[in-house]
Amino acid sequence: MRRILFALSLFLSTNVFASPLWEDVNQQEQNKLARSSLPSYSARVLRLDEPALRQQLLSATANTASKNRLAKPAINKPLELPLPDGSMVQLIIEEYPLLSKALATKFPDIKAWKVHEAHGKNIYGRIDLTEVGFHAMLTLEDGDTIFIDPHKTSENNHLYDSFSKRKNIHLFQRHENKKEIFIKTPISLQRSINTQKKAATSSKDLITYRLALAATGEYVALKGGTKAAAFSAMMTTINRVNQIYERDLSVRLVFIDKTYDIIYTNPNTDPFTHGNAFSMLDENIANMDAVIGDNNYDIGHLFGGAGTGGLALLSGVCRANKISHKAGGITGSASPYGDSFNIDYVAHEMGHQLGATHTFNSETKNCSGNNREADTAVEPGSGSTIMSYAGICGKNNLQINSDAVFNAVSIAQINNYIRDNEGATCGKHESSGNTNPSIIATQNFTIPSNTPFVLTSTANDADGDQLNYTWDQIDANGTTVDVDIDTGDNPLFRSYLPSALNYRYFPHINTLFGELPIKGEKLALTDRELNFATTVRDNKGGIARADTKITTSGNPFTVISQYSSYLYQRNENIQVRWNVAGTNKPPVNCQTVDIKLLAKDGTTQDLLLNTVNDGSQNLNIPNNIKSVSHARIMVACRDNIFFAVSKGNIAIGTNKPPTTSINVTISNVSVKESSANKANFTITLSHASDQRTSIQYTTVNGTAKAGSDFLFDTGVLLIPAGKISETISIPILNDQLVEDNETFQLQLSHPSNNINLFDSSATATIIDDDKKIDTPADKQDIPSSKNDVKKAGGTMSSILIFLMLYLSLLKLRIQVYRSR
Repeated sequence: MRRILFALSLFLSTNVFASPLWEDVNQQEQNKLARSSLPSYSARVLRLDEPALRQQLLSATANTASKNRLAKPAINKPLELPLPDGSMVQLIIEEYPLLSKALATKFPDIKAWKVHEAHGKNIYGRIDLTEVGFHAMLTLEDGDTIFIDPHKTSENNHLYDSFSKRKNIHLFQRHENKKEIFIKTPISLQRSINTQKKAATSSKDLITYRLALAATGEYVALKGGTKAAAFSAMMTTINRVNQIYERDLSVRLVFIDKTYDIIYTNPNTDPFTHGNAFSMLDENIANMDAVIGDNNYDIGHLFGGAGTGGLALLSGVCRANKISHKAGGITGSASPYGDSFNIDYVAHEMGHQLGATHTFNSETKNCSGNNREADTAVEPGSGSTIMSYAGICGKNNLQINSDAVFNAVSIAQINNYIRDNEGATCGKHESSGNTNPSIIATQNFTIPSNTPFVLTSTANDADGDQLNYTWDQIDANGTTVDVDIDTGDNPLFRSYLPSALNYRYFPHINTLFGELPIKGEKLALTDRELNFATTVRDNKGGIARADTKITTSGNPFTVISQYSSYLYQRNENIQVRWNVAGTNKPPVNCQTVDIKLLAKDGTTQDLLLNTVNDGSQNLNIPNNIKSVSHARIMVACRDNIFFAVSKGNIAIGTNKPPTTSINVTISNVSVKESSANKANFTITLSHASDQRTSIQYTTVNGTAKAGSDFLFDTGVLLIPAGKISETISIPILNDQLVEDNETFQLQLSHPSNNINLFDSSATATIIDDDKKIDTPADKQDIPSSKNDVKKAGGTMSSILIFLMLYLSLLKLRIQVYRSR
């Protein structure tokens, strides 16, 4: 069995090993790799001294391991991992038991570790060492996830990729429509919004569930065809799932002793009816009880291949009865790789087994039918958290994949089941040794309608752990409408990944600076209530939650001065004016305001504090104001959470005029199929930038498919400083078939600098200009499309002669095309 080794730069004491273990691959070699690896993506490619690294890591682990597995042996000497930007991060690692004792003894070189940054930065994650190499999953301070994986080449050249999830989001798009059904139990485990917070804080106990994870022959084939390769992939998946489950739920999954007995290599002889989710679920339950035994596992799941989708019994963990069953969960995909599988599918389906229902509030595409759960439909549109349907709700999609985080409502549901109901009757419950953070309860507020606001949290951690924050709107049972419509009771604000910042602006800061609104960021236009849950995480399984109720009433509070851009200097006198909109009277009762300077990164500087809320104020710009070139005047109620900002950009203390947002537009194109044409998309800036602009792009299938109608392409477009447009050319393939016109899209994302995607996508229409070929005898139609063959009249002999001629011509053309 070939073992691909891994690389990790260990430090001993304060000295780095003399021989560097990570070496960046030069650009010339990367160019060759780019041509052989599809789809392309932005990554730092490195070559590793793998044997030395394996030996060093395993040796260091063995030397520091405690006889007591609960003592959490850690390697306290920092190790280095490469980040995509060219830097290295130093980490402390701590081995944890992902395998049962018997399984760990059988495979001593297969291990998993927790990691956190060595010098106090809020960076944490998981790494693992398996039969097929090394994998790392790191969460950065800004919420981005960094992956380090073996480079996907056919040769064992010890290459690894370090890449950002945020900058390669196209890699994480679902490759097939999600097929999912979760079967509810007749026992209601839901709690009202008002009582959820009682179940929202995780216990100090860590719950370890014994995981029986089976695999079909189809899944094993996708992973290389051997049990070792499949088990390695399964381990990496569960290591990633554990990162989220331990952080949000204080739950850990551990592979059982007999895992190898339920990994099947032959699709023809495994005990599963592949493609029939209901049959597979029943077969998995029966097979688990027969091979593993009912008392030898706590949660069971099955991995399948293409066409399986997802199916789960709600609240099945620990159960083995007619109401539900602990082995009632399956997940299958044609591409079981990365977070599009590990988070969107596996963490989601197992979330059902732990007691969580869906959180999206939409009825379009896959969100339609019985998939919506009214009691927990708290996320606008498709939603974005683990129990949402991000990417598969059509026009109501907020993003193309789920974020690796549970909504506060999901955490409450799961804790309700696993700590207060039948989910608490199995598994190993032991002290985590961690102290949960504490959060100061927030008050309720009344604010004007259609007015921005900011929520701020104050929290502490007795262990001194770095804290992260999320804010989830938790209004359920509302009207189901398209995203960004306020009906008075539906959720308006989306959830985001945990952030080290203890505040969040509503709407997003980019919207406040004049950029296009973000889906799922809608200010309330009606008089209504908005309920929010603030969740604080210490990244060690401890969480705390505080809820806030906001009541909106009346007209919007707005700044009516500084409508255009201004360049101010320190000590300059300026006037700020705003529309009070009755906010100085009940029910809002805001008597004084603070006037500040709001920067694009969300930080503020004080201009004048505690002035009367009367709509106008002259002020002198203080001498201590830091220079800024892209800011807004902010008028904020002093004892409330609402505020307003100027429309115009403000620069202070610089000779440069204030910067203004640059809009990006892209137009639809039409192209004829013949003559090896290209679809030329022109990307245009509203005005030139003084910096080079980068924009990520990727092609997306429509009725036209990559590989048969056009060539797939993805990458980064660079627009030089001073230039306003560039072109992306996508080659069109002539399939020689008479058919309807077809379309595909070019999607743009992640622009650099101060760039606003006014258009995030454009459509290319491929105009079919293949001519019909008539039979000389009776002019009968040839096949008119790839999916439609018309019946032809005339004698059978004339039809056969024509088809032979046509197929011969088509074969000749294909051979000529391939020879190019």
